[in-house]
Amino acid sequence: MKKRNRLIGKYEALSEFRYLMLRFLARSATISRSIGIGQKQYLLLLSIRGFPKDKPPNIKVIAERLQIAPNSAVDLVKRACRKGLVCKARTGDDERQVLVSLRAKGEQVFNKIAHAGIAEIKTYGPDLVRALQGIIKNSND
Repeated sequence: MKKRNRLIGKYEALSEFRYLMLRFLARSATISRSIGIGQKQYLLLLSIRGFPKDKPPNIKVIAERLQIAPNSAVDLVKRACRKGLVCKARTGDDERQVLVSLRAKGEQVFNKIAHAGIAEIKTYGPDLVRALQGIIKNSND
């Protein structure tokens, strides 16, 4: 009977963790839309901003970070370029390689959404950590 209760605890914790993550992502998407960009465009800005400014990521790295196909990353970057959020530059070493960096407008949009996201994490982060700890604690079976 004890093992069954531990399994229920593990699945309850997993369910709670997934719920909290989905809630966070949904709120982040709502914030992104209210500022005028889609969730994927925000994630693009975040993936670029997460790199040192003197070492911007290329399309392959962005695709990996966003877990999308490279051709989808190219399309996403093109749309962000048209909105004035990012700019592309070819490297001097390899003309095939395209580096992507934030423009001033992209930095402003990113900051608005990121600050709201950080506030959400401060509010709901402890619940997320507890759920994750519950999964880890009960996962030995």
